[in-house]
Amino acid sequence: MQRDALFHGVYRALHPDRCAVCELSLEAVARYLWGFLYERVNDPWSRADFIAARGFCSTHAWQLARGRDSATGLSIVYWHLLEEFGEALSVILARQLAVGAGQRWRALFGPQHGEALAREVGQWLERRRPCLACQQQWEAEERSVAATAAALADDDFRARYEASVGLCLPHLVAVTAAAEDPGGLEWLVPVPP
Repeated sequence: MQRDALFHGVYRALHPDRCAVCELSLEAVARYLWGFLYERVNDPWSRADFIAARGFCSTHAWQLARGRDSATGLSIVYWHLLEEFGEALSVILARQLAVGAGQRWRALFGPQHGEALAREVGQWLERRRPCLACQQQWEAEERSVAATAAALADDDFRARYEASVGLCLPHLVAVTAAAEDPGGLEWLVPVPP
């Protein structure tokens, strides 16, 4: 068993009160959000990804909002997102007004065009890519699950694992599925007699 940085990360994250994979994925998200606010707010590629994702999901947006000194970075990226939405809304409204040119506002919000307006606005609001922080979380979970599955054969890891709370159910299932030798996992998932 090769003891690389991932092995040591999972080993370190084994605690008596929380899932190691959850711990590592949440740490990765926190690092990503900090880096986004302090290093990538003005990066055009990061900003384009942020706009395509239509911002962060509510969980990660609130996580950022509760952070210290996050107001400036958040206001910069969400102002840009609102500007993009305003431009798209102007185009959508102009197109809808052209369709019902004779009756203007009545046509715009009438039953036929109101539905079309709502549909176009809804299409713009749909994410073009997943939340950037969620994506970091998923990737960290995949790495941690693979590292945990690989570490199961290590005796020191087993001893530390047995002294910990173990893994939450979703990550336990993922680790057992990723294990090379699922037959040797009786110690990991004890079956009652």
